[in-house]
Amino acid sequence: MKFKAQVSFDGERTLVVMNGWLDERAELPELEQPVGGDLIIDLEKVTMVNSMGVRNWIQWQSAVEVEKNVMLINCSPVVVKQINILDGFLNDRTKIESIFVPYFCEDCGFEENKLIKIAQIKSPDEAAEAFGTYKCPKCAMNMELDMVKSQYFAFLEKQRAKFT
Repeated sequence: MKFKAQVSFDGERTLVVMNGWLDERAELPELEQPVGGDLIIDLEKVTMVNSMGVRNWIQWQSAVEVEKNVMLINCSPVVVKQINILDGFLNDRTKIESIFVPYFCEDCGFEENKLIKIAQIKSPDEAAEAFGTYKCPKCAMNMELDMVKSQYFAFLEKQRAKFT
């Protein structure tokens, strides 16, 4: 899926919405330097990230100057995986605001990603407990987290250490 990035401005904020495959062909947007106010990056629709995409992302992120904060919102599960695998995927000024958590219903096979605000979570252990199950919208049975809990929420400890 071809990568697209849409940039918009809202007063003191610059919003970048990314969509598609973050790979060697992904053209990350050029932004005015320095970015005035906050830079908010929406990663909900990023569906694949490969090693060349990671390289492009790290180079882009280190080149962008921001007056205030860099915040990632709506991080897709593939992005969360990269955040957990690579220490360098996020630089020191980037804060994760929200992530999508994958769920699966063993009874009917329904899959769904549920948006979780990071401020709601105190620790990886709490996240696994608090967001462990919820009712399937198709069959009303319990859906389970569709990943290894301790690994999926591992980034929380690093983020808390940086921003507390």
